[in-house]
Amino acid sequence: MQAAPPPGVRVATRALFGRVSREPAPPVVPMNEAAATPRLGAPALFCVHSIVGLGVSDFLPLARQFTGSVRVYGVQAPSDRMEEEGFGASVSALADLYAAAIVKAHPSGAIVLAGWSAGAAVALEVAHSLRSLGREIALLVAIEGAPEFPDSVLRPSDPRYWIGVARNVPAWLKGGSGMEQPLTILLRWTRAFAGLLGRRAKRRDARVAPRLERLVSLDRYPAAQQRFMARLYDAIMDYVPRRWDGPVVVYEARAVLSLPQYLERWRMVAPQAVQVRLEGNHVSMMTEPWVADLARELETRIAAETLAGEDDTCARRGPAMGEALA
Repeated sequence: MQAAPPPGVRVATRALFGRVSREPAPPVVPMNEAAATPRLGAPALFCVHSIVGLGVSDFLPLARQFTGSVRVYGVQAPSDRMEEEGFGASVSALADLYAAAIVKAHPSGAIVLAGWSAGAAVALEVAHSLRSLGREIALLVAIEGAPEFPDSVLRPSDPRYWIGVARNVPAWLKGGSGMEQPLTILLRWTRAFAGLLGRRAKRRDARVAPRLERLVSLDRYPAAQQRFMARLYDAIMDYVPRRWDGPVVVYEARAVLSLPQYLERWRMVAPQAVQVRLEGNHVSMMTEPWVADLARELETRIAAETLAGEDDTCARRGPAMGEALA
């Protein structure tokens, strides 16, 4: 059974969704009590939305795990702008919008950026935009996502790809991962593919990427949001990432249906990236009870990286300032 959040977090959550339901959602939304009532010195974690565009719903289970040690904010696409024809068609344009909103919400102090799934690539570009505004990123967090390098990773035609998939079969079959039985998944994918063939021409006219339709159940979302998701999907596929020299941690699920190669792709732009593997799959690791493992590991890593950043700042200021702070 999912543990209930603390009373203060429940109040903040009710207020959050009450506000969002009455007016267009802003790009940056406080997601835990520490963010709603900021404490001086606490690091801020900004969580960039997945392909759906809703950072709040993506990261709320994770936000509930943090107490006052970390302020957690959701970064999401403003709902009133999803209807704009070109909105979401450029990763860099989205990143500039989100970076400006983050600076407004958090004018000074340590910034940690996280992106789940498609949001990982967007978070990378947000990091570049923040750096251009004079802000430093203490840590870049990729959760089951990476920039796309379709021509530079193992393909299913390579036997090494299937060797990698086979290594994850035990995690498929292990209880407690939240994963459906493999045969059930394969049957569902087969039906989805058959249905996709019949709707391909119609969906092409609607400019909804066929692969996106296989990955996400689009019928759950309003038409304007579907179009935004399709634009963002195409933008991420076309996105050419720039090299990043800051700390990067890549969280990957143990139970996978394909070989994601997230770490391999991240190391093409950030050779210093490190990998942490957690129980669950692409979706379940972001929900109770598995998200608690992610939160504990991430909280420890944020504390270490932000402390290291403060030490670097003291060193740059010189011995006198360092001694005064000590």
